[in-house]
Amino acid sequence: MAVFLPRSLEEALDAFARVPEAQLFAGGTDFMVQVNAGARRPAAVVSLRGVPELKGWRRDGSEVVLGAGLTYTEMLAAHFGDLVPLLAQAARTIGSPQIRNAGTIGGNLGTCSPAGDTLPALAVLGARIGVDRLGSSRTLALDELMTGPKHNSLDPGEIIVDVRVPAALGTQEFLKVGPRNAMIIAVANVALLVDWGPGW
Repeated sequence: MAVFLPRSLEEALDAFARVPEAQLFAGGTDFMVQVNAGARRPAAVVSLRGVPELKGWRRDGSEVVLGAGLTYTEMLAAHFGDLVPLLAQAARTIGSPQIRNAGTIGGNLGTCSPAGDTLPALAVLGARIGVDRLGSSRTLALDELMTGPKHNSLDPGEIIVDVRVPAALGTQEFLKVGPRNAMIIAVANVALLVDWGPGW
């Protein structure tokens, strides 16, 4: 198996363009379960963990821009929770500390799992997903990216680079239902947003 370890977004896009059938690897929380079960044996892996352009988050006017490599643990920071409480609440419900340290928002989007905890939050927030490939970029709404359970509309060589959501103007709440109280895959998630913006 060929393993690519790019140190910039340009290097990552170049590697993925050369081997578009490669598996992208960020947190690996879903992918490694499949590998360990013998269900996946990709010919190549492009690791995104060392790509600085995909890390962190920032405020941009009335929006918050999340790098695709933003982890669930990073979403628990107090200042982030003030700006995007829905995602902070969703991140708090995800797995163990180890999973929260590894799992990323880009991975959650790329996997398109029906149990993806951030996905209902991103839906009600009207998230816009930035996608790049070598020589081009585009922006997708969540319902344009997700085409079905564990299926997305990404073209060969495309990488999710960031997610834009509005900074909170009102109440946001996230609830998760599962077969037990902790470390569960969701049976159902609920995301609620009340926007007290202009006009109220």
